[in-house]
Formats: sequence, C-alpha cells, structure tokens
Amino acid sequence: MDVRLQKLIENVADHEHAAEEILLLGARAVPALADFLAGPTQPSPQARLFAVCMLDAIGTPAALAALDRGVRAHSLRSLHPQYAQAEYVVKNEALRRLTRRSYLPLDELVSLGLLEERLPAAAAAAAERGMLSLIPELAGALGDGMLGSAAFEALVRFGASAVPALTIALAEPASATFGQATHRRLMTAIALATIGDPDAVPALQRLRHDPHPLLRSTAALGLTWLRGSAPLPAEARALVRGALCPTSQLRLECQAVVEKYPGVCLDAVLSELRREWITDLYGDRLPVGPAERAWLLRVLFLNADAPRRNMLRAAVYELPAIVTIRALRGVHDTTAVSNVIGLIRHPDPGVRATLADVLGGLHTPEALGALVGLALKDPRRRVRGAALESLRRLLRGGKEAVSIELPPLRRARGHLFTFLRLRKMLRAARPR
Repeated sequence: MDVRLQKLIENVADHEHAAEEILLLGARAVPALADFLAGPTQPSPQARLFAVCMLDAIGTPAALAALDRGVRAHSLRSLHPQYAQAEYVVKNEALRRLTRRSYLPLDELVSLGLLEERLPAAAAAAAERGMLSLIPELAGALGDGMLGSAAFEALVRFGASAVPALTIALAEPASATFGQATHRRLMTAIALATIGDPDAVPALQRLRHDPHPLLRSTAALGLTWLRGSAPLPAEARALVRGALCPTSQLRLECQAVVEKYPGVCLDAVLSELRREWITDLYGDRLPVGPAERAWLLRVLFLNADAPRRNMLRAAVYELPAIVTIRALRGVHDTTAVSNVIGLIRHPDPGVRATLADVLGGLHTPEALGALVGLALKDPRRRVRGAALESLRRLLRGGKEAVSIELPPLRRARGHLFTFLRLRKMLRAARPR
C-alpha cells in the first residue's frame, strides 16, 4: 500500500484534507483504499469508515468491488467484541452504500449480511429488492437488539407477503417466563397489526388470551385497526392497560385509539385511574408514572358524561395534586368545563391556580362564573391572582365583559381589594 495514502486515511483529525487529495487521485487511489479495507480491523471505526466513503465517492467498478470484499471479509464472530463492534459499523455502511448504488451482484451479499453478520442495512436491502426468501429470517430477528428495528421496518414494507411468516412466528407457544421471547412476540404482533392485512385476524384473535398483558393489548390494538371501528369492551380494557405500559411504541398507539374512541373506553379508564402498578415486558411490576395517570385523567376531563362525573370527582381527590395539574394543562376544549369546574373546591391551591389558568381559555359562561368566584372568594392570594390574570386576558377583547356579573359589594368584603380591581377591569372593558 502507498504509505502516504495510508497515513492520510489513518489521520482521522484531518480527513477533510485527505478527502480532497484522494478524490483528486480518483481511480488511482482505489488499490490503496481496497488494501486498507482488506487489512487488519481496528478498535475504532473512523479510519475504515473513511475508506468506505472514499470508495463510494470514487464509484468505479473496482471501488464497488472493494466495498463488496469489505462486507465479506473479517467475520464478526471471529473478532474480539470491541473490534467486532467497530467492524459492524463499517460493514453496515459499506452494504448501505452498495444498495444505494444498485450494485448488481447484491442479492447474495444481502443474504450474507443478514444471515451471517446481522446487518440492519441487509434487512432494508432485502425489503427494497423484494427478497421474499428472507422474510422468515427477518421475522425471527424481531427480538434482536441490533437488528430488530430494521427487521420490523423491512417486514412492514413487505406488507401482506410477510403475514404468513409472522403468523407462524406468533403461533409458537408462549414462554413460561417473560423476556426476550415476549419481546419478539410483541414486535411480531405489532408488525401484523401495522401491516393491517385481513389474514392476520385469526392470529390476533388468539393473542387476546395470551398470558402477557402487553400482548393482549397489542392484539386489541391490531383488531381495532383492522376493524376500523370502536373496540369491543374487552378490547377497550386491554387498550387502556396498554396505554399505561412502559413500552413507548405500544403505549402511544393505544393512547391514540382510546382518544379516538373514548366513549367505549370510559369505564376502563375510570377503573385504571387508581392502578398503581403495571407489568413490563419482563414480567416485573413497575409503578404507573404520573404522566400516564395524568393522561387517564385528561381523557376523563374531556369525555366523562353526567353519570360518571361524581365518580370522576371522587377519584380526583384521591390522586396526587401533580397528576391533576398535569391533566388540567392538557385541557383546551370547552366540553370539559362541566368536568373540571368542580375543582374550584380542590384542597390544593396549585390545582385551583392551574384551573384558573385553564378556565381562561374556555370561553363559556360557566368558566367565566367560576373565574369570578375564584377571584373573589378563594382564600389563597396565588389563586385569586391567577383568576384575575385569566379574566384580564379574556377582557382584553371586550367580548366577555358584558356577560360577567359581580356580586353585591357587601358579599365581597373579605377580599375588597380584589373586588375593586375586578370592577375596574370590567368598567374599562365594557363599551361606553
């Protein structure tokens, strides 16, 4: 190898200058770059990644052939873990660039990259090139920490062609212990649900009775997607449970479905509001986070009907104030006024101050009346100040001033200064 070129490649601090010189050489630099890529692996991938980028930039048949050899050389299984991790990055980048260039002898290289080296670029290339023979391998890789995400995306791109292999993978008996096998089954079910093919319905229906609650939630999610209508009552319970789970992808999708079909889910949301623990992927119990509990409460604030209103208010008083405050901050719909207005008697002043701020954005007579009550009668200055500020925002346009009626002065003597400020604001806002 040209010693000068080798030094340029290995000098990671000055690769910008090295790139200029190598690109000026063009095809004449390919032998040196190919030799470097075929040479010993390194504990850090920067220099070898640079060689891959330069070969791709030159782009001659000899350069692409060198990238091909780079993917095939140095089996990762035979390397020390530190060297294997660095070489994994190099091989994946080389294969990704060959795929982008539509390199002709690629199918065999993709199979090698997927079956032997577990490269994410191989999963993407398999889907792009329609290599149906690799679908079972991709389905088996869904629980793989390195390859799982790429395998999932590839299977979704395959669409209906991937359903038979995913159905077979899901039909395997559930493991007695939760963990990696459960993760693979979970991702398999989510892939089936995401593809949305009717042939997946029997597999998802069987999954509704799985011992793991996250898999039951995934089955309910997939069946609701495929049906295109509101979930059944049993599915609603599983969806609400999934909306609290620590697996972010499943949690967000379940929350979206519950928000789309709140009516059938309200009883399940009410029952889960007091839940303190949730089962994670590995069967461990984790506390339900304040964000998830606040989401439940916000769904109830926005959708609870009159028969459930008393149960909602009783449940709110049992929750930590921080949960109620977080839920209130997500309320921006006037339909929630009847459900949140009862919080003017909440014992926590932080909740009442947040309520005052929220009511300022809900332009209804009920909200205005509650704000006046908070401004005049609340025992805490912080709450009265928040209510006054909300009223000030409302009155800037002058549209609400006519509908606000103050009580007689004798009923406001406890907070006379607040009463006088509010009366002055109203007089200034009303048209003369």
